[in-house]
Amino acid sequence: MTDETVWEHYMTDKAIQLFKNKYRCCGCNACEMICGKKAITMIEDEYGFRFPQIDTEKCVGCGSCQKVCCINNEVELCKPGTVYAASYKNKDISAKSASGGIFAALAKQVLTEGGIVFGSAYTKQFDVEVISIEKIEDLPRLQGSKYVQSSMNSSFLKIKSELQTGRTVLFCGVPCQVEALKRFLGRSYENLLLVDIVCHGVPSNRMLKDYLAFLADKKQMGIQSIQFRTKTKGQNVYGEIAYRQVSHTGEIAYRQEPLISYKSSYYKLFLNCQTFRDSCYHCKFAGTKRPGDISLCDYWGIEDEHPDFVKEVEKEGLAGISAIMLNTNAGIAFFERLKQEFLLRESTVEQVAKHNPQLQAPSVETAERKQVLDCYRQRGYQGVDDFYFKKYRMKILTSDIGQVLPNSWKKKILQVIRGKK
Repeated sequence: MTDETVWEHYMTDKAIQLFKNKYRCCGCNACEMICGKKAITMIEDEYGFRFPQIDTEKCVGCGSCQKVCCINNEVELCKPGTVYAASYKNKDISAKSASGGIFAALAKQVLTEGGIVFGSAYTKQFDVEVISIEKIEDLPRLQGSKYVQSSMNSSFLKIKSELQTGRTVLFCGVPCQVEALKRFLGRSYENLLLVDIVCHGVPSNRMLKDYLAFLADKKQMGIQSIQFRTKTKGQNVYGEIAYRQVSHTGEIAYRQEPLISYKSSYYKLFLNCQTFRDSCYHCKFAGTKRPGDISLCDYWGIEDEHPDFVKEVEKEGLAGISAIMLNTNAGIAFFERLKQEFLLRESTVEQVAKHNPQLQAPSVETAERKQVLDCYRQRGYQGVDDFYFKKYRMKILTSDIGQVLPNSWKKKILQVIRGKK
């Protein structure tokens, strides 16, 4: 019996059938939050992905949970009307961002005007949850890429409450979360700005926490922080982990180590699309039509599309270039208010999509994904790490060689390693 069959049976025994297979649920929590009887609870499967469970004793069969679902209902998406390559001029704030600092600029504007901003942040236990901030000094908590699914908790309820007071609200999330919020609210609000981040998939929060616990045990040190993207080596897949160690005298020492994608099983398997929840491989939002007022992503391929703009950004000493897609009149109007704070170059969604697969189609589920998840289920994160370094050892060695040797030497050495003359 497959996992999908198990979950279909599990759900169809209830008064309401929310989905037939795992790929028909994105884990957005909207059904849980809209249930007036509190009959729905999000529970984890064996891989840490959250799915709704219905308490049949409390369920009255009203169908609100079905109507709010962004996966099993038709959605209205917008194709961007205006597209820019952009880099934020505020160097201090931009330095803490993964790309061009656009989200930080939008959030700063809302906070300056007395609004409230919702986005994903780490807790001290490395749970990733949607939180709200009201002060600019708290903005760093929401900045930076977090390659994991965030928990919505009861954030939609708080957003609705804030909107009803007339306060400006900015919500930033992955597309399914943005669409889920729209369906939860059931109407448009002039004081709501929706920002969706182009996403290619999410691992479970449990897997991330298990990975960090695995590293802590291996190093015999605590984990202080993790950043998947820093700008110490440009706009690349290069991050940092900060470790914490307490001596027998009680003194605390900190040590930072680079987080290089191909040397991290979690990071590289994420980039290889091998650890996502099922729905990510069937994502209806993986295209140029978007659910948010504004869409943001890295502008991969900017060197090919706008090479002169790259030089301009470098000349100004700025770090990172994003693509910003303005999808609605609300998005266009808001951006006009702070347009002067960016270096901009007009572009097109076709130019951006040419270099970004997630604006073309969902991530592809490979045979290795099942192997990775099987290893995780059977042996925990140790099994995942063993699988990665065994299967990809030659690619890892090749990457190591590529980091230190001139191109003229690489081919010769690789031939020797592979037993070629």
